[in-house]
Amino acid sequence: MTESATVQAAGTPKTYRWLQTVFGENGYEDREHQVRGPLYHGGGAHWREGQQINPGRKVNPWGDEVGKSQHVYFTTQLETAAAYAQQSGGHVFEVEPTGDFNWDRSDTDFKTPNLDLAILGTLGYKYEGPKGHGAAYAAKLLGID
Repeated sequence: MTESATVQAAGTPKTYRWLQTVFGENGYEDREHQVRGPLYHGGGAHWREGQQINPGRKVNPWGDEVGKSQHVYFTTQLETAAAYAQQSGGHVFEVEPTGDFNWDRSDTDFKTPNLDLAILGTLGYKYEGPKGHGAAYAAKLLGID
């Protein structure tokens, strides 16, 4: 699987492309997929622009990994990242994959296999509201509350 970012005009979101090897009619073949940014990660750490989010950290209690994480997760949906940020008492970050990635559970959620995400910026402020209000948090980040 190979991912490559296509740099576009300033102010225009990037499109990220990757190849997925699948079994097709003629045996194994590579299929190109793409996702358009911005991409988000919701987490509890205090990262800054230019830093990297690495796999190998302690897993979240609601996740499906045990022990240390093998992936770093990200999404195209601000509401999803906000929900994770509020569960961990953290922030929403705009991120960029540094290598291969693939789908997680939907066509808007992704994960990196043992690779980092680069932090492009932090959105909003630390989430301190009640649990279960990720959509309200996202609305506040977007200035539509």
